[in-house]
Amino acid sequence: MYHIYKHKSNKEDSLNQENEESDRIIYNDYDMPTSEVPAHEANLPAQVDELLAEHQPVRLQEQSQESNEPHNGDMSVGSSPQDMDALEREVAIADTLPQPPDERIRSGMHIWNAEPRQNLVRIFGPRTTDEQLSDLDWLHANGATGIREIVEVRDPRLDRWYKCIQYAFGTVKGEDWTTIPKDPDTQDVFDIHFSFETREHLAKYDYVVVDHPEAGDVIAYGRRRGSYSERIEHFGIYNGPDEGVTSKFARGNVYRHDIDAIPFTEHEVTFAIFFRKVQTPGQ
Repeated sequence: MYHIYKHKSNKEDSLNQENEESDRIIYNDYDMPTSEVPAHEANLPAQVDELLAEHQPVRLQEQSQESNEPHNGDMSVGSSPQDMDALEREVAIADTLPQPPDERIRSGMHIWNAEPRQNLVRIFGPRTTDEQLSDLDWLHANGATGIREIVEVRDPRLDRWYKCIQYAFGTVKGEDWTTIPKDPDTQDVFDIHFSFETREHLAKYDYVVVDHPEAGDVIAYGRRRGSYSERIEHFGIYNGPDEGVTSKFARGNVYRHDIDAIPFTEHEVTFAIFFRKVQTPGQ
């Protein structure tokens, strides 16, 4: 979060700069001129001046009546009601500014967490009972790190035709083309489309790959196959940088989990990409 204010400087070494107003910013808990903010974070929106004009800016406390000494760079705001109101206005202004995307979460990102993922493969294997898969405390006690919440308990005996694709695109996105064909030959074509021709297949339904995801985008996990091909193994719904992903595990329930907490080994899944449905003309 950026904290923006107008700072009246009172520099003793230059009379010409007395009471000069200069824009400054609190960046990563350090007070600095906006010109010193790292280049990739310094693109403050153009609305800043308008916002500052609309709201009373937060001012540094003036010199105390009991002392003629300058504040020596003290950026603290007092605890009086006026100061607290000013601080609330400052936070309100900063909250209206768009935040930069988290560069760690983007299409093509590497999926780490190899050892915990190996534990998830074991836990979600055939030896675990349905009751255990539906018990969050049991999952945590047995090393299922990264599983945050059981969103929906499913009966695996009824889920032969309901997997991660059907949850992400059917249940959440409301697409009617996600039904798995029961004819073996047609089913093979369906699997090929989603595993090996994912981008091309989803493009038919107006889904495109986006560099920086937003909450509600579809996340696809996969691995590279040579220089020009990839195989997608799992789909989920991205909830945001702090909220993780919600997805249906093949043998199990619908879980909310960390972005890298999936029951696939480091050989099965190495990267993730994000899809978003775009509106085409005429829709």
